[in-house]
Amino acid sequence: MYQNTQRLLRADERGELAPDGLPSQSYLYEAFDLNTNRPVVGVTSIADAVQRVLVNDPRYGISLEDATDGQVKSVIAQLLLNPQTSGLADSLSVNAKTTELNVNGQTIGYWSSPALVFNVLADNERLGGGTLNIGVGGGGIDQGKEQFNRNVQEILRGDEQTYRLWGIAIDANLEAEDEGKIAGLFIMFTVIAAVIIVGISLRSYWAMALTGAGLGILMIWLKGISNLVGIKGGLIIELIVPIAMISLGVDFAVHAIRRYQEEKSKGFAPGQALRLGFIGVLGALTLAMFSDSIAFLSNVSSGIESIIHFGIAATIAVVSSYIVLGVVLPLVMMRIDQVKGPDRGTSSTPQRVAAIAGGIGAAVLFGTAIILMVAIHQGLGLLVLVGSIEGFIIVPMLVMNRRNRGRQPEFEDLPDSAEPAPRDASRVLGLIEGLVVGLPRFAPGLLIITMGVTASAVLLAVNLKPTFDVKDFFSSNSDFVVGLDKLDEHVGLRGGEPGIVYIEGDLTDIAALSAIQQFVDRLSNNPYVAKDASGEVGGRTRLPGLLRRLTGNNYARAQVQLATGVNITDEDGDGFPDTSEQVKAAYDYMTEYGVPLDESTLVF
Repeated sequence: MYQNTQRLLRADERGELAPDGLPSQSYLYEAFDLNTNRPVVGVTSIADAVQRVLVNDPRYGISLEDATDGQVKSVIAQLLLNPQTSGLADSLSVNAKTTELNVNGQTIGYWSSPALVFNVLADNERLGGGTLNIGVGGGGIDQGKEQFNRNVQEILRGDEQTYRLWGIAIDANLEAEDEGKIAGLFIMFTVIAAVIIVGISLRSYWAMALTGAGLGILMIWLKGISNLVGIKGGLIIELIVPIAMISLGVDFAVHAIRRYQEEKSKGFAPGQALRLGFIGVLGALTLAMFSDSIAFLSNVSSGIESIIHFGIAATIAVVSSYIVLGVVLPLVMMRIDQVKGPDRGTSSTPQRVAAIAGGIGAAVLFGTAIILMVAIHQGLGLLVLVGSIEGFIIVPMLVMNRRNRGRQPEFEDLPDSAEPAPRDASRVLGLIEGLVVGLPRFAPGLLIITMGVTASAVLLAVNLKPTFDVKDFFSSNSDFVVGLDKLDEHVGLRGGEPGIVYIEGDLTDIAALSAIQQFVDRLSNNPYVAKDASGEVGGRTRLPGLLRRLTGNNYARAQVQLATGVNITDEDGDGFPDTSEQVKAAYDYMTEYGVPLDESTLVF
């Protein structure tokens, strides 16, 4: 650990930690470490503290590299007993243990800890400024900070021969991006499978090719309209919404085209079949579109930005799917059938093979175009989509149109009152129809089963606990999730959750300061409040702690008197200045100059 922290400092001096797009310079921050009571640059850990004692203590006079395990154990015991460095105990796991052991003739507290925690501090302004943001959907500044974090992590890991290291929530956006590229493959396979299923169920090359092209066009609609209305991108918008769009779009396409094919199979010409098909199915598709849109738009009331944007984006996806695949696609299908002319009997084997190969090729290329647009490179994806539309739709249509040029139209529109002779339905369709028609004969049994399933679902739903854990959005094996799991295991309740207490009053009043301190002391007795290793409620950076730092330091008191003309005293030994005037002078100095330790070191 010590060697890798030194490597980190040297890399920072050479500007090697800089993220892309930022100048090559030092980014580590110089601060005062409260655990060791000394200024540090960027990083400090228990390894640094042990190294410093081993080198400077005349009883050792060696470095960590040459020390024995027993000497290291003795130094750690010495550090944790010293009030100036006892804060290092906070860096040990909550599962750490200590036993008395005789080492080199001396009884020491022999510490054993399965894990250590330490911080690396960076200059926020040099990294772009702004507040800490751990979440998906961050912009360039957040991603730059995360790249810096990964650079730090890589150096501190080293070869990991003697320990393993994880950053804690250091790269949410980059992890989402990495996993998004993997998840994008599933979108591609989803498109391919969906298009092939369309071809199998509708027995049409053109249905496959048009559905694939329609899905690609839908992705353009989704991204374009989302940008127009100001929807932020992110893991949910880029990956989850497209999958919903694929499923809904294919559903619209299958219903609309199948209904059109049913009318055409009765002997109606394409135009007439489309009109009759739309009469039978368009109302249902429209109602489905409205009901799905209302369901997704209900998310807008959540108050959570990412959920609101998901609801709006999903609604865009539903409406776009309805228009492109539910309405436009059957129109194009009808036009192709008009150019192609009526079916001329069974196709030859080469024709069937060519149709199957062409359909599979269309599915693969349209799926590839979509994954490129969604997860890799939008321009390249658009180029592949346009090429696929030309190769699998436009060129075959031109060839077919040229082949049929000069032929007389062979379709004959039937009067609306005509009843064309129905053709034999497929065996699969017959089985499905028989099952649906026959089920009502068993209505009592079906009702009992349905009621039982519903009752079970209600019981399970009542016991369902709503959670919104960031770990649920990432792979359980990712460094991001493993790091959070390690934090739960080794910091646990000591870390707690952040909370803010707002206090209003005259904070130059000594009684008010005493009341604040009493409140903090009572918190330490509360079993539901997180505490550090010493049992305190992390009070070293609050107002009483700042005043005690200043009041208890001769150099700091002298600087306050020099700047304000007020002499700070503490006759009662409570750690606070004795008068309100002195407290105000301390505040005036601290807010402008900070809290000094000596001439060259600022504690805060």
